[in-house]
Amino acid sequence: MTLLLLLACTEPTMPVGSDAPDFTLPDAQGNPVSLHDFSGDVILLDLSAFW
Repeated sequence: MTLLLLLACTEPTMPVGSDAPDFTLPDAQGNPVSLHDFSGDVILLDLSAFW
């Protein structure tokens, strides 16, 4: 199982340096926020979680 997971993670799904696809997520108040709302800005996404 571990080997399968390691092999699945060896190839990136997007080329490095390519534009990210547009997506929409809710903010803390539940309002939708799209990536294109920040066009031209540098965006850093932190998708960490504590279990």
